[in-house]
Amino acid sequence: MPAGSGEAEWGYECDDIYSPTQKPQWQKEKVQNWVKKWKGYQSIYAWDISNEAGGVFPNSDKKYYLTVDQLQKAYADVKEIDSTRPVIIRMNGWYFYDFDDNFFREGNPFAEKMADIVMVNAYSNVSEYFNDFVSTVGKRASTAINKINPSAQTIISLGTWEEPPLWFSPTLAHLEKDYKAFPQTGAIGVAFFKYGAPGSEWYLPDHQELWQKIKDLIN
Repeated sequence: MPAGSGEAEWGYECDDIYSPTQKPQWQKEKVQNWVKKWKGYQSIYAWDISNEAGGVFPNSDKKYYLTVDQLQKAYADVKEIDSTRPVIIRMNGWYFYDFDDNFFREGNPFAEKMADIVMVNAYSNVSEYFNDFVSTVGKRASTAINKINPSAQTIISLGTWEEPPLWFSPTLAHLEKDYKAFPQTGAIGVAFFKYGAPGSEWYLPDHQELWQKIKDLIN
């Protein structure tokens, strides 16, 4: 459940006009009220406080990313209201592929008391497929994250959507290869991004071969 992963939780209200210099500002009271409202629902697995350090927020092109201090604050504020569930963040997998070390740089922060689960967005569905992408990203991410927080767990997220000119629907062979690579990474599981609502731009069950392949892989 979002509790910091969206724009509004950091001061970018929906349909608002922002200053070109507006930086993300944590909305503690609003988020805590949100967590209070929903925490009684048993179907909630975790609280999601960050997607790629705010890399898709307004003004992120100016490198107004979320920092370690901001995410540690968000973590503490969410845990204050609901200590029974893990806090999750999602990280951009390309940092772990494009660099050999020093992965936690601007735009990809990580530290203690920031997350219990890290979902690594290992989206290999680009125009040029790299055979070692998911295995390399997963292993590097798990190793680097566990050095900082040995109790943190990782999940590998695979790209199963299309948005040209950057993202393309994965082939069935590539998806199967990526799925079979995740047990080597130390991750506790695998996720598939993205699903979409019925009638939306990308409603995964409409893509029958891909949808059936995912069901075959997980069953």
